[in-house]
Amino acid sequence: MNPEFTLAFWRDSFGLLALQVAAVVAVAAVAHQLVKSAAWRRSIWQITLATAGLLTLVEWSGSGRIGMDWARKQFTAKPSSVVMAAPPEAPSPNPVSAPGVESSETTLDPAPVLPSVIQEIPAGIAAKIPEPIADTPSLTTAVWWPVWLWLTGFSVFMLRFILLNLSFAAFRWWRRRPVDPDLTTRIRALAPRLGLRRRVHVMAMQGLTGPVAFGVIRPTIGLPPDYSRDFTPAEQDAMLAHELAHLSAHDPAWSWLAEIVTAVLWWHPLVWWARWNLRATSEAAADEASALLPQGPETLAECLVNLGGKLAAGPVYGGLGVADRGFRSSLGQRVERLMKLQDSSWRPPGVWASLAAKTLSMIVLLTIMLTTGAWMSPRHGDDGTMINAAWHSLDVSAMSGLFAAQV
Repeated sequence: MNPEFTLAFWRDSFGLLALQVAAVVAVAAVAHQLVKSAAWRRSIWQITLATAGLLTLVEWSGSGRIGMDWARKQFTAKPSSVVMAAPPEAPSPNPVSAPGVESSETTLDPAPVLPSVIQEIPAGIAAKIPEPIADTPSLTTAVWWPVWLWLTGFSVFMLRFILLNLSFAAFRWWRRRPVDPDLTTRIRALAPRLGLRRRVHVMAMQGLTGPVAFGVIRPTIGLPPDYSRDFTPAEQDAMLAHELAHLSAHDPAWSWLAEIVTAVLWWHPLVWWARWNLRATSEAAADEASALLPQGPETLAECLVNLGGKLAAGPVYGGLGVADRGFRSSLGQRVERLMKLQDSSWRPPGVWASLAAKTLSMIVLLTIMLTTGAWMSPRHGDDGTMINAAWHSLDVSAMSGLFAAQV
């Protein structure tokens, strides 16, 4: 039984990660207040959740500790070695023989023979000498309930995520209907104006109240079967611009990443808050894309109010993000923000500038958090070897310990 798996071990492992993630979210909250653009606010929370996921992977795998230990040893001052001069050789102890006198060498016995009275121990006394005490296993009891608790929560949230995606896949498969070719043409003509270079697939699905964007590998827009009849051309274009902006920003992929990170860190309340902020800023950033069209923000605001009124009928699919319970309270804020976008211009954010900013920000945040954690808690891997750091990582230690406990 490994004596390291105590409650203090789990407290240090999860506690350090909790503090690091909290620091990343705190930085994001401050940056959110300093930035006014919804697109950049969305990028801030994308960086936050991606950094939290990478931080968890690096900390629990032990790979980050290898680099931090190596860097700490490189920049730590090492004591300079002083070379001592060898002392001069002592003169020979043998006296110089006088002329005509034979000299004899005297040697010192390095191991003089002890008297037999000391060498021999009576049998009675020898019997009373205790045997050397053998190494006894540690009596520390390993604690496994934190691992089982985390695995239970992770399994529940991942199962929920998988079931929701499977149910939506079944929904769009069984309720798909023929699509108006004119709508497909209009969508593919509008997509390049929003910075979307990939081919957009269009399908009609019975049961939708409004358009919905989905698809990580195959970007798709789902439309209600009566979309052309229920909405005016201006309303159709405003809502389509909103959904195409989601696809242009890869929001479906970021939504998947947010769900996975939240499932891994389900025990951290600030991760749930960051996930909510990512969803809210994603909807606000997509709302800003309506400024590309004449009177687009005002038209989209009217559509949001109309679609929001249908929520009283029960849960529905689609509807520009207002179907999610987490956004019902923010619907009024979105409408107010859209009304302030009148007579404003909009253009899609630069792809390379956004990618460079996100990558650099994640590298800086990850380096700061790992460096701080390495100096605060140099628990394992102090010898700087890859094998030792990997073996003492949280995931390897936990899995090996669980296997040993089962055996």
